[in-house]
Amino acid sequence: MLLQRAFRSRRGTVLLESVMAFMVLTLLFFGLIEMFGLIRDGLAINRIARAAAREAAVTGNVAAGRALAADMADQYFGPRAGSVRVEFERYDGYRRHSVTCRATYPHMVLNVFRNVMGRGEVNLSARAVFGWYDFSQQYE
Repeated sequence: MLLQRAFRSRRGTVLLESVMAFMVLTLLFFGLIEMFGLIRDGLAINRIARAAAREAAVTGNVAAGRALAADMADQYFGPRAGSVRVEFERYDGYRRHSVTCRATYPHMVLNVFRNVMGRGEVNLSARAVFGWYDFSQQYE
């Protein structure tokens, strides 16, 4: 009788420990998925900013950079491509020119407990600058 009680209590302990370990591993798993999603979206927003700034600098047309950014956002983010915001700033000085592109994207956090924690976003942003110099046609 005493042996049966001891065996039953060990089974319950093993079950409880297994459930607790499963919960911790599940949270770790979802955390890793979210981390990889953040890294992926961060790299994508960096690529968008860099390509858009380069396109605007090479063509001399900010609209071309904006169009390329919209195409790349559609490629990387699909239905959430409209959430990508792209801003350009052009600097023209004496023989020195540059185009700065700032891109932002609100990444939706995977939220298992949405009713408890509410809606979660992480704002990812990137900045790229492409510049060029105008050299004189004559020797100075």
